[in-house]
Amino acid sequence: MFSNNTKCSTSEDDDASIISQYAQDLLDYSSCYGSHGSLSYSAVNICGRPCKYPSYGDFAECFSLRHYGPRTDNEYSVKDIHDKITFHDFVVIQFENFVVPREITIFETYNPGAVVKILAYMWNDKRWEVLYEEQPMLVEKKSRAFCPKLKKVNAMTRVLRIEFDCSLLDYYIGIDSVLLTGLKPSTLIPQPVTESKFIMGLIQQKLDNVNFRPQLTASDAIEEFLKNDLNKFIENVGFTDSAVQIRREKAISDMPDEVIFKIMSFLDLKSLYNCSRVSKKFHQIAKDPLLYTEVNLRVYWYRVNTILFSSLQERCKLIRKLDLSSCGYYGSVTAEDFIKFLRANGRSLTHLRLNSSQFLNSFCLQQIGFKCENLIELSLQNYANISEEREFRPLSLLTRLETVDLSRSGIDTFALVTLMKSNKNLLHMYLAFNQQLSVDQICLHISIDLPRLRTLDLWKCHGLTTAGLRVLARCENLEVCDFGWNLREESIITDPFKNLIQNNPRIRKFVLAAVRGIAERDLLNIAALCTNLEYLDLMGIVGITSEAVHKILQSCNRLKVIDLSFCENLDDVTLFQWANEFNVCIKRSEVPSEF
Repeated sequence: MFSNNTKCSTSEDDDASIISQYAQDLLDYSSCYGSHGSLSYSAVNICGRPCKYPSYGDFAECFSLRHYGPRTDNEYSVKDIHDKITFHDFVVIQFENFVVPREITIFETYNPGAVVKILAYMWNDKRWEVLYEEQPMLVEKKSRAFCPKLKKVNAMTRVLRIEFDCSLLDYYIGIDSVLLTGLKPSTLIPQPVTESKFIMGLIQQKLDNVNFRPQLTASDAIEEFLKNDLNKFIENVGFTDSAVQIRREKAISDMPDEVIFKIMSFLDLKSLYNCSRVSKKFHQIAKDPLLYTEVNLRVYWYRVNTILFSSLQERCKLIRKLDLSSCGYYGSVTAEDFIKFLRANGRSLTHLRLNSSQFLNSFCLQQIGFKCENLIELSLQNYANISEEREFRPLSLLTRLETVDLSRSGIDTFALVTLMKSNKNLLHMYLAFNQQLSVDQICLHISIDLPRLRTLDLWKCHGLTTAGLRVLARCENLEVCDFGWNLREESIITDPFKNLIQNNPRIRKFVLAAVRGIAERDLLNIAALCTNLEYLDLMGIVGITSEAVHKILQSCNRLKVIDLSFCENLDDVTLFQWANEFNVCIKRSEVPSEF
């Protein structure tokens, strides 16, 4: 470690000073196709040496995200993501040795092109540094060792965060490994710092704590002074003469407050903070709570700290939507900061997203239950990654929820049942990867307590059986059903399955990936009863026939996408003919020839 009074520089990049290392540990991730306890498509597969590269194809030994294609999530504060490079998913990995990063190689083995940002956590400075940032790209479908040009930094790291945007892809990605190459810490040469540089360093540290600094150079500042402030300065010091009046041009600050407010309403959060430093007038207008009814800090997650979050507290008196996803790494935002914010502004919140928020704990959930009585949307994805001590029961104090996302949250059955009983107007419920749940019991309470439910995501919960399917058939408003990787022990599901789709004719998205009990007669029932179907995932269903699938393609006129990967009875020639005959996107996983 180096003291604050030294600045680090690097010696020549010779071979003896360079370390190349593969990821050692998985620290965090937003999603993966694989499930907890399984290595197939799991995020942990990104660690270690490549095992499939340079082969190209759908490998279970690689890391694969759960989603691809355009996302349907409604972002809060759209102005904060306009023209910005945003991410849908991420993975955080750690390496064994500290290095000054010089090169990062990502071994992509399936559908490359989704990497949009790479950040490194700089341990000396206690901050994240963006090393690479670019829009997603369409590239040739072959394996590649992606080695982007990095921003050159002279600080040590061993933690990387890689962010993905899969909106341009037509199927899942595959990442085999990540290689970090950099200079050894011993090649850093401490250099003496003069007194003036030391003072400037302290000033810079102060400025670094203010995350949204105005992008104003010295020349810009002089120009601003000459245009707007020189005349006023001359008048104040008494240089004006009645015979010689200096006519001042009208400046933007002379406009009515209402006009300035209207202009500021189109600005993103960073620009609002910059405006508040222009003048006292701008400062007062830029702090107006009406400008902060929607705040999306997910796009600024690596800049958010206690100082910024505290400054927002006063501005957010009328806040309705808040997204703090991914905030709080390495204590940059604490549970105490969040609780203080909720105590001041929680009652006005209607939408709250805390996906992968690192500061979350049981006290935070308790305060959400106590203070956020008007919530209609709550998202706690990946809470199980963050805390082993979880207490969800205070959430039952909420009574107005319409959307709840508890994917990989670790919620227990009792707490979820209590939550459902308190929120009978729930429309959308996401429970993916919660293998600890008694899914059949959950389905029973859904049929009793949630008559309006439209979306049910049980992806890889594994606990659904025909008993749960039978009681779920009592629902009548389901539109999106994700039963992927459930019903694994059921050989026949025909009767309860038919009752379900018969009672829910508005189903438009059906995920039945790897549901072993699906047979030909079940597909014929889908063709006859699911007339509104737009998306159907039949991945890995072995026993289906081409006749049954063809019947679905003929009967479901609204069908846009069907996934037929790993359906052994369907050959490529038949799929090619269907692609030409029907206006349907047919997904087919590419498996290497040796498989």
